[in-house]
Parts: sequence; structure tokens; C-alpha cells
Amino acid sequence: MRTNLLTLALLISLAACSDAQDCRSNINVLPMYGRVKKCKEQIAVDEVFLKEMDNLYHDRKIASMEIANLGWEHFYKNELETAMKKFNQAWLLDSNNYQVYWGYGNIEGKRKNYKESIAFFERALSLNDTNASLLESSSTSFFHLFLNDNDEQYLDTGINYLRRSLSIDGNNIRALSQLVIAYSYNNKDSAFKYMQIVDRKDKTLIPDEIRIKIMNK
Repeated sequence: MRTNLLTLALLISLAACSDAQDCRSNINVLPMYGRVKKCKEQIAVDEVFLKEMDNLYHDRKIASMEIANLGWEHFYKNELETAMKKFNQAWLLDSNNYQVYWGYGNIEGKRKNYKESIAFFERALSLNDTNASLLESSSTSFFHLFLNDNDEQYLDTGINYLRRSLSIDGNNIRALSQLVIAYSYNNKDSAFKYMQIVDRKDKTLIPDEIRIKIMNK
């Protein structure tokens, strides 16, 4: 009998270890929960959350947008882990919510995972390619990759994204100022042209070192 009890205790211990190994922690601070298979405890938590949202909202797409908005609030406070948790919840509710992938892209960019961020931006743009601010955000990761790798293809792609952004919203001053900086690397005539446009709106937006670089063409 004692042997049986010891065997049972060992089996319970092994099962507990197995559950712990299968239940990877902190996946909620990774995009799409790290794309890992969730354990039963994590699935149960998701089911409770979804049930709560179904009680509050008649449409999960609406719920997803509301939760994504909370994600943006935390993102702009630089609370990146909390923001990621909210974007993940929004993804659970609606995996076709472009705001979710935009949020992932911005957070991965902040984490300096630029290639990963680009993949998320491209997913967001596949769902909504007419959002000027999304196009502007996407350009940033390409410019960082250009600065890191000195590959002009990244620079050209970033410029293309900014031009697309400005074709939708020509008054986007952030996109205009970024375009000046981008063109300062490969087309100083265009950089000067856009700098004049930006200066008419706000002369403080172009850094002095960029201004000097453009004027010394």
C-alpha cells in the first residue's frame, strides 16, 4: 500500500511538472501570445475574458476596437507590456482588427525589433491601406533598418510609405518632416523643397544638423 501511495504521489508530481512545462509564462507580453499553443489554464482564462466581453458588447469587433484603444493609451504612456496585453486581448476578440497589428508593429519598433515590426505593419496595411498615420508609422521601421544596415532599399521603401501617407493626408506635418529627413540622405533637392513646406508650418520640426546637411548640398 505504501508503495502504491508513493507511486501515486510521484505521478501527481510528474503531472504537475508537465502542466508547468506546457503552460509557458508571460506569453501575454508577446504579439499574438507568442504564437504558442496555450495550456488549458490559459485557454480557460481566455474563455472567461471572452464571455465577459460578450456580456458587455453585442459585437466582438466593437469590443476589440475598445480594448485596442486602451492599448494605445498605455502605449503613449510608454507602458509597453500593458499595451501589449491589451492588443493581445483585442486580437483574441477580432484577429482582423488592423489596429492590433499596428500596435504590435509600434511596440516591436520601440523594442528595436524592426524587421518583426515591419511584418506587423504589413499585416495592418493589408487590412487597411488608406490610413495615413499607419503608413507614416510603418515608414519609421524602414528608416531604422536603413540607418542600421545602410541598405538604400529600406530608405526608398520608407520614403514610398511617407509619400503614400501624404497622398491621403497632405497636411500630416509629422510625415512631411520625416520626409525631409529621409530625403536628406539621397535627394537634397527634394529635401530642400519639403523643408520649405515644413518651415511654413513650424520651423522647429527640422533638426539643425539635418538643416545644415541639406543647405550644404
